[in-house]
Amino acid sequence: MADNELQQAITAIKSGDKALGRSILVRIIQQQPKNELAWLWLSACVNTDDQKRDCLKKVLEINPENQNALQALNRLTLHIEEPTPEEMASKEKPIPEIPKQQVSTSVPVSHGQIKQKKKSSSIPTILFSGLVVIIIAAIVIIAISLFKNIVPLSILGIPISPSPTPTLDNISIKNDVVDYYDSKTIDVPNIFTGDGTTLSIPTKTFFSVTDVSVVDETIEGKNATVIVNIIVQPPIPCYSTGGIPGMLSQALGKEILSCDGPLTVEEEFQFKLYDSGEWRLEKEITG
Repeated sequence: MADNELQQAITAIKSGDKALGRSILVRIIQQQPKNELAWLWLSACVNTDDQKRDCLKKVLEINPENQNALQALNRLTLHIEEPTPEEMASKEKPIPEIPKQQVSTSVPVSHGQIKQKKKSSSIPTILFSGLVVIIIAAIVIIAISLFKNIVPLSILGIPISPSPTPTLDNISIKNDVVDYYDSKTIDVPNIFTGDGTTLSIPTKTFFSVTDVSVVDETIEGKNATVIVNIIVQPPIPCYSTGGIPGMLSQALGKEILSCDGPLTVEEEFQFKLYDSGEWRLEKEITG
């Protein structure tokens, strides 16, 4: 009886009526849970891959040597199109025997996947090599910077070019001269007390520097002598009254007889080059 029903199920499946074949096979399996052939054909007419695997695993529980079940399960694992039930059942096209020791639950890896893994594994190697090169270069730079303080670089065969002296530009000279007169003070008698004391009065009280032009510049090592023409403007018109020319003379170190307009005065200053690479006005040489 079961054999007749099994043949009916196979005929229905071959004709394309999987639903009828499935219902007959389910009825057979309910009566004969260890019907190996019924489970095998049921795997051909269920809907999902998981259901197919369950059926094929049942076949292998009943008969671990069933080559049709092994082959079909392997195809599912590799996602290869499954053969038709006729190919599975046909004796004219036997499925090649698979040695038992080769059956594995791990997912086989295709040739393309192996190449991709090899390619991916080379990326960390390249990154690691690049990191090693960077570390070595940093060590060499640090070693040279430390070693040159002990051994002259010329001994190592490394040419040494003298560091260029920073230039003393006209803008820096002008700014320093203007700042110098803005902060300079002169001592004048204290007319309010008449006791011989003096008052410190900023020179900018008597004039403001409106322009500075460089006449000559001499640099020797870290020292420079600069001669400039400065144009000063008294704050108020003054002639021979009020003592303003005398104060101007004292502030500028020059004899000023009148101050009725802008005055051009030649001055000489000393500049010094500091380790920061900046030139600064050190002192007034004349005046």
